[in-house]
Amino acid sequence: MAGDILGEPHMIHTTARKTKNSHRPGPATVVYARAGDRYAVAERNRFGLMPGILRMSTHLVTVGPLTAEDRPAWEELFRGYNAFYERVLPEPDMIRAWREIRKDIVLHGLAARIDGQVVGIAHYLTHASTTSADVCYLQDLYTAPSARGKGVARQLIKTVEQWAVTHGCDRLYWHTKQDNHVARRLYDKVAENRGFIHYVIPLP
Repeated sequence: MAGDILGEPHMIHTTARKTKNSHRPGPATVVYARAGDRYAVAERNRFGLMPGILRMSTHLVTVGPLTAEDRPAWEELFRGYNAFYERVLPEPDMIRAWREIRKDIVLHGLAARIDGQVVGIAHYLTHASTTSADVCYLQDLYTAPSARGKGVARQLIKTVEQWAVTHGCDRLYWHTKQDNHVARRLYDKVAENRGFIHYVIPLP
């Protein structure tokens, strides 16, 4: 019984998911319910609550667009993301990335917040495909080390998924390193690993 498990929903975030046997999005809802200072998070579809609570947390994660005031926090997180992949992003590239994300035309950005503090970021874009409608590429996803394990990455992914559905994209995809085992534990739960190998030719 949904009411017995979760009580009254504190916040509802709606997304859509394609079913296995159909190209039509099937409605799904992430339900947050508050009990004292704890939040239960579950998922339900048109048939009711899906079995099991995804997680219990003392923190409520909210996701929204990056604002001008988020610039310092965004830069700290984006530098952390690049350091994780052993890159140092030159300052002109940092400025260009922020400018394009704030334009929100080709590059798009989201901030995840806990208690009003930016603790995670996502950058994404769409591109054409020869075999389908446009696809959405989640290029960058990063959570502050102090906020990991609190559902930040999951909520960022779900919000990008919702955006991609509402913009008519056929699918959402992203890359990660094969040895990124911590992140892959989440990715294996929310997406399919289709076994592709990624090749790159750096250009002058």
